[in-house]
Amino acid sequence: MKSMKTVRQTSFKFRRILVPVDFSDHSRQALRAAIALARQFGSSLAVVHVTRRNRPDSHAVAELAGMTFDPRPDGRTRLAQFVEREAPDNFKPKRMVVDGVPHVEIAKSATAWKADLIVISTHGYTGLKQVLMGSTAERVVRHAPCPVLVVR
Repeated sequence: MKSMKTVRQTSFKFRRILVPVDFSDHSRQALRAAIALARQFGSSLAVVHVTRRNRPDSHAVAELAGMTFDPRPDGRTRLAQFVEREAPDNFKPKRMVVDGVPHVEIAKSATAWKADLIVISTHGYTGLKQVLMGSTAERVVRHAPCPVLVVR
């Protein structure tokens, strides 16, 4: 009788999962998926929100008037509320708020936190909207230091 070769099965173990959020319903779905994965793998979870200091809104007007504005405190409050609504009581992910260009800061955060996986949502734009608005998720996939799971 011929001996059968044993197949060595390898499995992925995602110890650290990073999920970027922009407080949309789409990012809510990504957070829910990341929580499910973190529970399944026994992973640590970090939620990151990227603010844009130079965004074209009333804060930019304040900056032009010589007033300084740091968007991170508001981002921290919104992030805390967002995570508290979505995460179960016994699940406390790390929260990070950074300022800059979203895809760049997400990749930097993943590198700094040593993430094994990024779970990100996409708005699913196609056609002209995709061309005009671009896709943060697509850019993250191209620049990420680890695998990326895109949730629609």
